[in-house]
Amino acid sequence: MSLFLLLALGCADAPVPVQPPPEPVPVSAPLDSVVKQSAPVPDAAPPGDGSDTVFLVPAQDGWLVLGCLDLAARAEEATACRARLPKRPLVAVADGGTLQLTEALPLHCPTTEDTVTGLGPVPGTAPPPVAWWPPRPAPFWLAGARSDLRSDRVPEVRKAALEHFHALGHTDAVWQDLEIFRVSRGDLDHDGQEDLLAEASLPTKDPTKPRPTALFRVEGSTSLLTAEGLETRGRVELAGAWDPGRGSALLLLQSFWTEGMGSHLVGFRDGEPILLGQWVCGP
Repeated sequence: MSLFLLLALGCADAPVPVQPPPEPVPVSAPLDSVVKQSAPVPDAAPPGDGSDTVFLVPAQDGWLVLGCLDLAARAEEATACRARLPKRPLVAVADGGTLQLTEALPLHCPTTEDTVTGLGPVPGTAPPPVAWWPPRPAPFWLAGARSDLRSDRVPEVRKAALEHFHALGHTDAVWQDLEIFRVSRGDLDHDGQEDLLAEASLPTKDPTKPRPTALFRVEGSTSLLTAEGLETRGRVELAGAWDPGRGSALLLLQSFWTEGMGSHLVGFRDGEPILLGQWVCGP
């Protein structure tokens, strides 16, 4: 009996019992209408838009802050970001999990004896390249991947790469030696123009040494991706990019050479790349 009718009979001597509605019978949804959802990150902050995030990388004995984005998605250097972390932050990592970091501890580079302050625990043998706090899900993180560069942009990248490698002393390099790939595509500084990142590498005559590699930003023109203070050598790769959709995207670079390696976080300010922080261990 409907609720309307019960109200209409409210003056009757005996209330009419209301029967509970029957339990709905579950109906199987068509397979093509089922949306697979990722498992929630424990204690995660709301996804937001990817701004207001602190980034850390594995660094020898622990984890090191390399930079952050503020609430307006502006890139900030590592020195301005460390105080924003709680003492024992729970962070999300690039492989999809979370990690409980411990209190501050010194991080040592054994080959240079440099020491900086980071957070424990000691990373495993193959740690993810980056972690971030708060531990929100990661629709803004895209790992670097090689694909074909647009054929109309290949000649200018080859020209810029040859000039770069010749300046480094690889004077016998010719354009046929170069391998060119696209490793990222997007609007890095959100100025309305698409940016392509291209990787150029040379073969090495010594199999024990990494291939010399450089990254180039392809926008209106082609230029070497560099920033003041950026220390890379040997092989340079794009580990991935974090793009909040406004302000500055961030690029995590990794470099490898015979005696060491480095992690480097690059953001953009006024359209130009800036180094937010880096960990370089090796002579």
